[in-house]
Amino acid sequence: MNAIKISLLCVTSIVFFNAYGMEEGDSQKELSWQLKALQLKEAEVLCSAEFPRRKKKIRTLAFNPRGTKLGVNYGDRVDILDLKTQQVENSLFNLGYDECSDVAFNRDDQFFATAGVPTKIWKKQDEGYVDKGGISFDTKMDSKIAFSAQNKLAEIGGNYLEIVSIQENGRLGRRYIIDLYPEDKKYQIWAALAFNSPGDRIAAGNVLSVIRKLEIWDPEGKTRILEREDVAEGLKNYGKFSLVFRSDSQILASTRGKKGIDILDPRSNQLIHLLEIEHKDDILALHLSQDDKSLLSASRDGTVKVWDMRMCNQQVKQ
Repeated sequence: MNAIKISLLCVTSIVFFNAYGMEEGDSQKELSWQLKALQLKEAEVLCSAEFPRRKKKIRTLAFNPRGTKLGVNYGDRVDILDLKTQQVENSLFNLGYDECSDVAFNRDDQFFATAGVPTKIWKKQDEGYVDKGGISFDTKMDSKIAFSAQNKLAEIGGNYLEIVSIQENGRLGRRYIIDLYPEDKKYQIWAALAFNSPGDRIAAGNVLSVIRKLEIWDPEGKTRILEREDVAEGLKNYGKFSLVFRSDSQILASTRGKKGIDILDPRSNQLIHLLEIEHKDDILALHLSQDDKSLLSASRDGTVKVWDMRMCNQQVKQ
């Protein structure tokens, strides 16, 4: 693994990790974080850190619910990386018959999913994540996955979106399939998928040539409620990117390769802010803090950055 190097723009490494993994009794450190954040004004990147990685190219990344861990997907193995200690706490193998195409943590950090043939559910136990068995989705290879707060797992691939409920013991519950394009059988290659917190909206996106396509669906009603297309500067054809909803669903953040992060208002379908270039390779994972004030981005270049979201939140309120 590469050597670990921390380079912070305006706060200490202790403050950086406690901003997202605050332990009880750390009120003094939390106050220190708040005071430093109030002095930022125009700054957008609060701090930056490198994480250890293997020589093999990273395929996808995913944050856990608190933003303190990363699922690092290399295709044939997945490392669960603790960002506080910079240590790999778990490595997952036997991911399926083909390479793992995506990874996701559920909202209470008790389950982890790996997309493949089959897609697998891993339950967190004292000894690490344990394989609870596979799900044979009707979606195709190179699919994307995402959890809702209600332990629903969505997988999108080809022309199908499938959603299955995961019970506390890891068994499967209710399951249903949405044919996204019943009149058009042209095969879709999806690049991103995100559930909002209530679980009543799903955002999905892909890139074809220079056009990025975003869609938002009501999974219960099986209806498309928003569609957006724009020039995907910074994204490659069939390239991967990441999506994340704010807790109230009034903001949708979307990456554009290594060029930056678009902040969208999904109600008006308008671009309200662009977070400028800061990574040297594709941004593969996004995570919003619980108070929605900060955004974490993780890149294939082995860096995690923390962005100040207060300016974007203020623009939405206006």
